[in-house]
Amino acid sequence: MRSNDVIDGLVKDLRPVSVTRSPFTLTLIWLVLSLASAAIVILTLFRIRPDMSSLVSHPTFLILLASLIGAWMSSAYLTFVLSLPGRASSGLLRVLPYLFLAVAMMALGWELSDFSATGWAIAGAKCSAVIVVVSLAPLLLLLGMIRKLAPLGLGRTSRALLIAATALGAFGICLHCNSQEAIHLLVYHVVPIVLMIGLGSLLTRRWLRW
Repeated sequence: MRSNDVIDGLVKDLRPVSVTRSPFTLTLIWLVLSLASAAIVILTLFRIRPDMSSLVSHPTFLILLASLIGAWMSSAYLTFVLSLPGRASSGLLRVLPYLFLAVAMMALGWELSDFSATGWAIAGAKCSAVIVVVSLAPLLLLLGMIRKLAPLGLGRTSRALLIAATALGAFGICLHCNSQEAIHLLVYHVVPIVLMIGLGSLLTRRWLRW
């Protein structure tokens, strides 16, 4: 048998390799789909707080929203960068999601002067539950997208994708929850992101293994 016949036999059933999109394109696709799914959940199961227009004059609330958006976008981009071998990620990009979360916590910590019973009320745990509900679909979508890639740093990748999904969930609950107390926003809106990063990274690392 000639060598050409052997080569032809080996390659005849191979399929062309699909071109992988850039991290920016993948991030944009996920941002649009995740935002759409979160909007559907919020508008269907919950409601937008009626006083949103008056919150424009509340600087701490605006800093919180901006920080959550920054964490959502930067961690999503970092997730795809880490899932494509050969794509270098800068040190700044790796810490940027955590910096956004730190800004949110510091902005709320600056206003921790009201330790009322309503701020600490266990009923506020409902907000944390809403974050889980809103972030579930974006999380599963992101997991499905990077499973088709080649994530190598499983710990770092899992933490980045969890920040992306839960920061979006926290942003959604801020549009729904009527509380403006800093202690409530910190304990039930921001801290759950940190907790879910720790607890969820163990599960997502198993899912991301080849």
